[in-house]
Amino acid sequence: MEIRKTDTAVVFIDPQNDVLSENGASWAAVGVSVTENGTIENMEHIFEAAKRRGYEVFISPHYFYPTDRGWRSSGPLEAEEFRTGSFARRGPLDLTGFPDSGADWLDRFRPYIEDGRTVVVSPHKVFGPQTNDLVLQMRKRAISRVVLGGMLANMCVESHLRELLEQGFEVAVVKDATAGPRHPDWGDGYAAAIINYRGSCRREARPSRRGGPHPRTSYLAQQGASQRPAAPADPHQARPRRRLGSGRLRWQKPRRGHVQPGVQPAV
Repeated sequence: MEIRKTDTAVVFIDPQNDVLSENGASWAAVGVSVTENGTIENMEHIFEAAKRRGYEVFISPHYFYPTDRGWRSSGPLEAEEFRTGSFARRGPLDLTGFPDSGADWLDRFRPYIEDGRTVVVSPHKVFGPQTNDLVLQMRKRAISRVVLGGMLANMCVESHLRELLEQGFEVAVVKDATAGPRHPDWGDGYAAAIINYRGSCRREARPSRRGGPHPRTSYLAQQGASQRPAAPADPHQARPRRRLGSGRLRWQKPRRGHVQPGVQPAV
């Protein structure tokens, strides 16, 4: 995936205390993975580079309000979040007790998020962006490529990845700008996420010639565009042609004197 300022944005999921701070409600489950990956440091590198180079940055946060406790069905993780009070706020318009709470931003990210330019979208309520306005906000800014990171790798980040792919975006997940939980019964969430990322991702992201918003981190990229065979160097070489109604390629000998578009004939 080519990273360009004109159509590429950085999207961070849940850069909040409950999943990134040592005092957070989920630190016992995610702390080892966050530390091993250098997640916080790598997220900050990306924040800094994106701001310095003028890339759009979006935050998709996770908040629970008291009224959400009226849900009649919840998965195991949602039930655990309600039990521990993760991402809890007094209400959508009530910031009482919010500063420095588990739902607040990690303090070292605050200058990047509260600079008046970062787009903080409405909260996602379970895992993916289907319940917030992230896609709308990016469409309105003509964004078609996403550099994705944040928390948790196997839950909210993966859910955002899959929905954005379904929406037609090209997505590069920064594998060391995310982390996952380790649970005695549920297993290693980060390891599971990496397996699934590789099932969705095929090509390595690369910066444009003007540079991209990433540090020296590892990218797993998904190229949403179709994979077309490269043009042959020899204009008289047989070229592939897709047969209608079939996923197979058959080879067609070029007409005499025909030159492939973009290929100069030999002198």
